Amino acid sequence: MFDYVKGKIPEPPSTALATAKTKYNMAEVKEKNIIRDSIDKCLVVYISKSKTSKEIYDRLIRMFKVSDANQILFLRK
Repeated sequence: MFDYVKGKIPEPPSTALATAKTKYNMAEVKEKNIIRDSIDKCLVVYISKSKTSKEIYDRLIRMFKVSDANQILFLRK
């Protein structure tokens, strides 16, 4: 799973075979669904506009990376 989420498996180029694109898209949908099912329902709003599993992962990391007092208060709520 983390290979897609971390961006280690790039999207096939437009010249790639249709089977490679289909396989990538199916895996991408599976990864996005795993992430969505794993988080609290109130957080789905924050990731709903993300197109890839990497974008979802990056948004969640940015949201929960504690760097200041405001974020700590948000996480406590």
